[in-house]
Order: sequence, then C-alpha cells, then structure tokens
Amino acid sequence: GQYFAGFRLGIGDDYSDPYTWFVKEFRSLLESGIITIGSLNYDCLLDEAIQKQGLKIAYKPGANGVKLDKIHGSCNFLPSIKLASLEHYANKIIVPFEVESLDGLVDKIKNSQIQPAMRFFTKDKDNLTCSAELDAILFEFQSLVNDANLVIIIGVKPNPDDKHIWDHIMNTKAKVVLISPDDKCGEWLTNYRSGKYNRWYPMKFEECHTTLITEIEDEIKDRTNS
Repeated sequence: GQYFAGFRLGIGDDYSDPYTWFVKEFRSLLESGIITIGSLNYDCLLDEAIQKQGLKIAYKPGANGVKLDKIHGSCNFLPSIKLASLEHYANKIIVPFEVESLDGLVDKIKNSQIQPAMRFFTKDKDNLTCSAELDAILFEFQSLVNDANLVIIIGVKPNPDDKHIWDHIMNTKAKVVLISPDDKCGEWLTNYRSGKYNRWYPMKFEECHTTLITEIEDEIKDRTNS
C-alpha cells in the first residue's frame, strides 16, 4: 500500500499530465454523471486530479460526486477496525473501509494495523479484506458496463481469465473502444466481440486526447439525435 500511495501528480494545475487533462476536459460530463469511471489502479493519481479541480469523489455506490469505481480497491481505502461487525460475509468478519485523505497517506498506511483494502485476483484465491464493500463496487461497475452506450478502456490489456471484468465488456451492447498499444486488444475484439461495434486505437493515454474527444462527442451527438 505504501508503494502505491507514493505516486503523486506534479506540482501545478495545468494540462501537463493526462489525468488532469482528462478531468478538466470532461469536467461537466463527470459532474453530471454522463461519464462514470472504473479503475483497476491501486494508486490515487486520478483521484488527485479530480480533487485538484475541487470535485468530490463518489467511491461507494449511492454516494454523491464524480463516480469512481475502484473495483480492485485502493491504497486510500483503509480498513476500520472500530467499525468492524461480528456479522459474517462469506465466512469472513465484515470490516468496512474508510476513505483516507491523500495528504500524509503513506504515514497513515505505515501506522495502520491492517493493509489497505486492495484486491489481488489470482486463480481460485481472492483477498477478502473488506469483501462486502469491494463486491458492491464491483457489482456497480458491472451494471454500468452492462447498461452503457459507450465503454472506453484505456491502457488495459484484455485478460479473458478476469471474467469479473471482461465477460461484461464482451457481452455489453455498448460501443467498445480500446486505447492501448498492445496487439492483444485487436485480437480480443476479433475473438470475443465479432459483429459488434468496436474500435481499437494503438496508442498510450497521453497520446489519445483528440481520439477521446472525438469518440465522446460523437456519442453525445448520437444520443441527442436519437
């Protein structure tokens, strides 16, 4: 957890990093809930970019703010023993997490008795720290993918074994856009989404500004005209 908490954006409030650019460019759509975000990252770079713009983050289902579903957990999700319940969830004691401020996060993790709620999915094994709340976030993410009109995936290599993610992307009726230089993106779209609306752009996050704007603006126009 301490390792991921050590990643921070640079000083300033310009467009020099892709996270800040994304939040600034699509601020109104994020605030209105037209764009929602799912993240596999344990670090808080995107979180920091959102907060730097004075926006509140909705990490948990039903919360108000910019929707950010961190489906594998996050280094700022610290389990709260004082809020633990003796109820059992999947044969585990329920330990909810509290979202900690990014300021001084490394020291907070260092002084905590339990590591942050971060899930590491491996075959036949799951880290069940704060399982109930992380499951709720995962279920919300899956529902959003299922009901979306447009799903854009940036910087993630498809892995069919991660069924909790890719099965839902495979089956959604939404337009699916993959942005990544990895050749497996094109292979996955051909093998798993044949006959559906798909696009693959072999580029990195920091290279895809124009592409993102075009894809999102075109989708909004389609929705307005339909």
